[in-house]
Amino acid sequence: RVSLETHGDSLHADFSATDPAARGPINCRWPSVASCVNYVLKAILDPELPSNAGAYRPLKITVADGTVLSARYPNAVCNANIITTQRIVDVLLGALSQAMPERVQAASCGTMNLLNVGGIDPKDGNYFQYIETYAGGQGAMHESSGMDAVQNHMTNTRNAPVEAIEAAYPLRVEFYGLVANSEGPGRHRGGLGMQRALRVLGEEVKLTVSSDRATVPPWGLFGGGPGRTSSSHIQKPDGSTHQLPSKVTTFVDGGDLIITETPGGGGWGEAIERDASAVANDVSEGLISAARAQDIYRVAVIPGTCALDEEGTNNLRS
Repeated sequence: RVSLETHGDSLHADFSATDPAARGPINCRWPSVASCVNYVLKAILDPELPSNAGAYRPLKITVADGTVLSARYPNAVCNANIITTQRIVDVLLGALSQAMPERVQAASCGTMNLLNVGGIDPKDGNYFQYIETYAGGQGAMHESSGMDAVQNHMTNTRNAPVEAIEAAYPLRVEFYGLVANSEGPGRHRGGLGMQRALRVLGEEVKLTVSSDRATVPPWGLFGGGPGRTSSSHIQKPDGSTHQLPSKVTTFVDGGDLIITETPGGGGWGEAIERDASAVANDVSEGLISAARAQDIYRVAVIPGTCALDEEGTNNLRS
């Protein structure tokens, strides 16, 4: 439970990170919680506010000791910034959306989606270590859709180019793009998640996945739908696949394909209120399917061209 108190008013929000697919510690400490509180309030009250002690002096942050937000020795502190801080931000924004709906976005992907691959490079026999956080969908806002495949909230990284990965590591990027139909539908849609497929070319390779939102999707606001959940799995050279939990450390074989899909962002407002031409444009760019446009947004497109079918759309929306 996180209690925010400012000028005599208080706001209470429960924080739960009990994803059924989670396997691994997600404990953090008080400074991480404070960073989230300061970030959220600055973002929605005054983004231009200088980040100094005076700006945050009116805030009182209380965290119960011995909880997931304030772990005590000998409990491990792990995945705090990768996962837990992202979910704290979601909780705070969700609570504050009731008071300031025009200033708060729907839930973003809710995780940094960290991938850690290490082993022996067969070219020289040396150890290698590839670590990267994968972007996800941004939550929609009251006046705009969320961005696709971007780092959200408590992050400070950007994607590694395909060429850099393949030049530095015994890995081959076989696919890298957006996950179609992963947006949270709404008057303004959430951003799409991303997918990357890495072919393992090394030996004695160990994989660690630190992700979240595998079963509980990022929520939408005011009628907006949730974004798609995350997914990680191993595909063997014979085509068979093995689904991974959202948090796991395991060995992979040379020739295996590691496929990671990150969550999309939540939508804002009712999907049927989304501008029909914007929906048709998403179909033409391959971001959503024609079937999804019809079933969720009630928008018809002309087969082959993906141009807006105005008559068909009017019939669907009536």
